[in-house]
Amino acid sequence: MQTRPESDEVSTATANNSPLLAPDEVAKALRVHLSWVYAHQQEIPGFVRLGRYVRFRRVAIDEFLHAKTSCQ
Repeated sequence: MQTRPESDEVSTATANNSPLLAPDEVAKALRVHLSWVYAHQQEIPGFVRLGRYVRFRRVAIDEFLHAKTSCQ
């Protein structure tokens, strides 16, 4: 019998399988300049470095935007 994973395990699995966004896609989603994304890449949630490439997890960006817009 298989047990259901805990909610933390589900969110981690979902985040790990989340599509990766390129910096220009993140800039469009956040409505900022591409240079801002590169300057703040370590502060943006979901930051992943793949060799010389920078990517961001879509789920983390979506959650970040939701948190920022729900606070207002």
